[in-house]
Amino acid sequence: MGSLNSYHKRRTAIVVIVINLAFLILIGRLFHIQILQNKKLSEEAKKIQKMKILSTTERGRIYDRNYRELAINIKTYTLYIRPKNVEDPKNVSEQLGRILLKTPKYILEQIQSREKLFTLSRKLSSDMFNNIAALDLKGIQLCPESARFYPKGTLGSHVIGFVSRDNKGLEGIERFFEHELGGKTGSYITSKDARGREVIPFRSHISSLSDGANIVLTIDEIIQHILERELNKLVEKFSPKSVTGIVMNPNTGEILALANRPTYNPNNAGSFTHDCRRNRAATDAYEPGSTFKVITAAAALNNKVFEPEDVIFAENGSYRFMRHTIHDHDPYGKITFAQALEVSSNVAFAKIGIKTGAEELYKYIRSFGFGARTGIKLPGEAKGLLRSLSRWSKLSVGVIPFGQEISVTPIQLITAISAVANGGNLMAPMIVSSIEDKEGKIKKEFKPKKVRRVVSPQTSEILTGILTGVVKTGTGINAQIEGYTIAGKTGTAQKYIQGKGYSNKKYVASFIGFLPVPNPQIAILIMVNEPHGAYYGSIVAAPAFKNVAQDVLRYLNVFPDQGE
Repeated sequence: MGSLNSYHKRRTAIVVIVINLAFLILIGRLFHIQILQNKKLSEEAKKIQKMKILSTTERGRIYDRNYRELAINIKTYTLYIRPKNVEDPKNVSEQLGRILLKTPKYILEQIQSREKLFTLSRKLSSDMFNNIAALDLKGIQLCPESARFYPKGTLGSHVIGFVSRDNKGLEGIERFFEHELGGKTGSYITSKDARGREVIPFRSHISSLSDGANIVLTIDEIIQHILERELNKLVEKFSPKSVTGIVMNPNTGEILALANRPTYNPNNAGSFTHDCRRNRAATDAYEPGSTFKVITAAAALNNKVFEPEDVIFAENGSYRFMRHTIHDHDPYGKITFAQALEVSSNVAFAKIGIKTGAEELYKYIRSFGFGARTGIKLPGEAKGLLRSLSRWSKLSVGVIPFGQEISVTPIQLITAISAVANGGNLMAPMIVSSIEDKEGKIKKEFKPKKVRRVVSPQTSEILTGILTGVVKTGTGINAQIEGYTIAGKTGTAQKYIQGKGYSNKKYVASFIGFLPVPNPQIAILIMVNEPHGAYYGSIVAAPAFKNVAQDVLRYLNVFPDQGE
């Protein structure tokens, strides 16, 4: 009996000791939590009750030169889901699916596979917002945001560019001026209720924010429309690989219109290929062909190596130079310097280049801006290809004069021709005229900038006169507009195929010119890459130049008698 009582006493003592130890552990744990970890846990509790919200700013707008809206902002909403707060995932998925036009299965999988707050859908309309808010679902959070919208659709898309889902510029002006357009993003701390929704009265700002500035372009919406209409016609008629067009004020360097085909709609840029979004006017370089003869002529005339009446023997269309035969499209015998440009003789211009000399030719090509970026405020500008003089072959001096062994961008070419039009000054191309705040106050203004003088006023006048002959009686006759005097040059460049030489099937057809003479108001470039059915610049590009020019002149109220 005594041994039994002794057993029970030991057992009771063990239980008491275990209970006391458990109690002591509990007391220690409470002391650790309430005393030692009080500060840390209090902060974590506050974090659960509060959340940090990024406050997005209003992105600056983009206008044309007359303040017509090209890029604006519209109010949209973003839908967030906090999975742990969703009470009935299946029901929530079905209700949201009907409104968002998403499959309930997809939404349910997203809820069940995630633990933290995640974004389900963005760019929701006001109607979607109202319908979802009316459901009063737990774990659902709707936040307003600003979304980019391009009211003109494809118009001017390669200039304007587009933004990412986070409203960050990815191409064009949107990218180049991201810092100015994007403004300064801020943030604030706010409280949440039991459903994870923001309690607005408890907001407290912790960092400042400022809206983006507005960008005013030199582009004119009407002229842009005229140019794009004609590029569309070229695509329909000749099915080319690509087309580029530019309209510039030759006196200031302001670009009034710039477009490419293929094109894209910046409102859904992700649906288009990179090829469609490529701004070929600035990023792509081509061998210019005969349009480059204008630069060679400028060098020869300015150096007084030739006069317009000087006679050149064009070798009846075939000229052997450095074991290479240079051909003309038609055989010519003795022709004047001026006629060489009018009929676009490769043989004559090979001789003009040779007599001018490689060193002088190279100097003028560089002076006109080739082989270097123009500095236009568009991303991805190429500098083209102009090999250093030390890398020229003995053949180079004979073929570069008519546009081979050199590549140029459309921006470079129209900028160079504009220097001939305005009396000899190379003007920096302009695409932006000013940066302004929301109230319209100018923060920064861009003014026309003379880069340097490239030829004398006398050379400019003589060369302009020769170029008017190109349009009156030469290869540019299809660019004529009744009542106006036009200076211009055609180009039909064989494309160089790596490893195969110059193609007999692929060409770049172009026309570049300015009008009205003697007081040019506009310069226009049309460049058609690999047209089908016809390939001469006189047939493919010159008529498009004419159509653009006559409508732009009418819009600008430039009448025929002003050009006489």
